[in-house]
Amino acid sequence: MSTNTNNINTTAGASAPGTHSTGASQTGGNIGQAIKEGATKIHGLGEAIRGNFNQAVDGAFNEQEGVTKNAGIAAKGVDEVEDGKYRGYPESKPKNI
Repeated sequence: MSTNTNNINTTAGASAPGTHSTGASQTGGNIGQAIKEGATKIHGLGEAIRGNFNQAVDGAFNEQEGVTKNAGIAAKGVDEVEDGKYRGYPESKPKNI
């Protein structure tokens, strides 16, 4: 009496026809998203520091317009740190000459 031990299940873990497994690509996407959020939080921290510092300098020189502007920059920076979403700073882009 012999037993056939050559039965191997080749469908375990395979995708159904017409589909594909996205486990690896989802992991890569998750890592990429985590890196992007981390970089945004670092950027936000820098903006919060810059905004607060410049706000203090403008306050010392009694420049209310600068205080208001820099308070907004600091607030955007704090928001970026908290949620990892870039806010953008269109007012700081160079103007075309």
